[in-house]
Amino acid sequence: MPAYELILLMKKLQKPELSSCMKRAANFIFDNNGILRKMEYLGLQPLHFRLSSSIPNAKRFNHANFFIYHLDLPKESMRKVFEDCRYDTDIIRVYYVKKESNLDDDYQCTLNDELKPPAIRPSVMSLIEEGRKKKTDYDMGDSKNVRQIL
Repeated sequence: MPAYELILLMKKLQKPELSSCMKRAANFIFDNNGILRKMEYLGLQPLHFRLSSSIPNAKRFNHANFFIYHLDLPKESMRKVFEDCRYDTDIIRVYYVKKESNLDDDYQCTLNDELKPPAIRPSVMSLIEEGRKKKTDYDMGDSKNVRQIL
């Protein structure tokens, strides 16, 4: 599957509405057999010029929330995701760029492992084991001053 970056400019919204808009955009990807690798939030930023969304007679916007979704998606599905995002009323603009790196052929999805509680996750269990390793004792030497401190 080709790798893409999906750039979304969303309206200036409150946190609950913004998170629901982000979830809708992610669901557009999941519904089209995509894999969402990473989401980056670049913040609420002023626009260099006033933008309106693709909906006719829409309000013009001076500020937008910038998001970048790193995803892997079949080539045929990218157009569908683009159209779905374009017709969302909370998304002002949508852009996508094809990235050079592709998903490995032997990639295994670990979503089921990541949804487990932290105490039984394999990645967390390895960190716990690493923390339990015995600390090494350092030899301070056998001088008279060291013996006085100890």
